[in-house]
Amino acid sequence: MRGSKSLSLVGLLRGDTSGNVALLFCLIVVPLTLTAGSGIDYARATAIRSMLQSAVDSAALAGASAYTSASASAPARTIGSNYLTLGTNPLLSSVTLGTPTVVSGTQTSSGITTGYTITATISASVPTTLMALFTPSMTVNATATAVRQAAGAGACILALAPSANGAITLSGSASFRAPSCDIAANSTSTSALTISGGGSVSAHSAYLGGNYSGNATSLTLSQPAHINYSALIADPYAGAFGQPTLPLSCAATNFQLNGNSNLTINPGRYCGGISKSSGGTLSLRPGTYYLDSGDFSVSGGSVVCTGCGSGLGITLVLTATNPNNIGIIK
Repeated sequence: MRGSKSLSLVGLLRGDTSGNVALLFCLIVVPLTLTAGSGIDYARATAIRSMLQSAVDSAALAGASAYTSASASAPARTIGSNYLTLGTNPLLSSVTLGTPTVVSGTQTSSGITTGYTITATISASVPTTLMALFTPSMTVNATATAVRQAAGAGACILALAPSANGAITLSGSASFRAPSCDIAANSTSTSALTISGGGSVSAHSAYLGGNYSGNATSLTLSQPAHINYSALIADPYAGAFGQPTLPLSCAATNFQLNGNSNLTINPGRYCGGISKSSGGTLSLRPGTYYLDSGDFSVSGGSVVCTGCGSGLGITLVLTATNPNNIGIIK
């Protein structure tokens, strides 16, 4: 009888399934909790990273805005560091910040500086909650780089000659009007930009490797003053083109348009250059003008492009078999 009762109890236990749900719940509640906790921890880490990114973005932009020349590298880094500190201070009570870095650098082309860079970087160790069973913290990182174009690097008139007097010259009644445009000359001459007679220039800024020669009233700039002895500006076309193939024949030799005459000319090879003086208008059709061993000189009247626009324009190529004979634009 005792053995029968034991067998009956085993049978009852074997057939009792009333605790299965509780057992299954116990088995799955741990991974479900960890999954939910992981989602919360990852969401928090993502929010922290977003705040870090905002801080490094502000730091890089602030530093780059002050990085106007090579000598401004240290002040620019200081400004960037200050912005990074201000942007991350609100996080100090909830995360452990890594050592912030603000690094300055330069962009170059053909050995000449074309831009100044500020890179800001920061990391943070974010404590976990339920994920602490596996890892006590998560590390997030943020970095940003801002670039300030070197002064004059986007100039619409750029004279590359390193020491020429009057690298950019306007004389007579010649005038240049481009209020939103920079002009630049790499020449270290005290007369890198020369304006004489009734000539005048109206531009955004003037960046000169040397200095300006002329009346103060002849040079009108949106900025307070022209910038003398600025850093050299890279040739924007360096490496972009091979040796030009000149037309076999000259469209004209020592071309001149004087007096009050009006004339329209076509692209081609102009041996000895192109000269415009006095009144009247010289009209250039769109295309490439090769000035072989001569200048492009305007000392009076006006020069315009007839038909320019919608992607059409004028390219002036100053060239010569002997480099010493390459002309200038004046």
